[in-house]
Amino acid sequence: MKHTPVTKLCNYILVALGFTSTASCSDDPGLEIPQMYGFPHVEYRVSGKVVDQESNPIPGIRIHALGKSVSSSSAEDGSFKVTGYGSEATLKFEDIDGEENGGEFASKEEKVKLENAVSPEGYVYPDVYVATDVTITLEKK
Repeated sequence: MKHTPVTKLCNYILVALGFTSTASCSDDPGLEIPQMYGFPHVEYRVSGKVVDQESNPIPGIRIHALGKSVSSSSAEDGSFKVTGYGSEATLKFEDIDGEENGGEFASKEEKVKLENAVSPEGYVYPDVYVATDVTITLEKK
């Protein structure tokens, strides 16, 4: 392709305005989820349940997103929801109330697999990643 002065000028203007493109042809599943241009924040939403080894719900477990200032606690039925910003979520589960929730449980870190959020109509949201029905089993100390 020949780059005329007009083409060069147009390219310069587009780059100055921040319009650039990148592409990847890799099918490597270990690659990090990209944060796309035009979406200043990639949001994640993780929901699930914290249970003991007998599948009983554990309330009062603190859930903290590592490397972020995001935290939550499990409800009476063990359910939890954590939202934050970033392309990945590693969560730490800690028993902070001791015996009040049926025993003392060991802490656990879990990297959660995130997938693109999809609307009921099948539209993929490029700036929202989700993990639903995540079950975390904690062992007693």
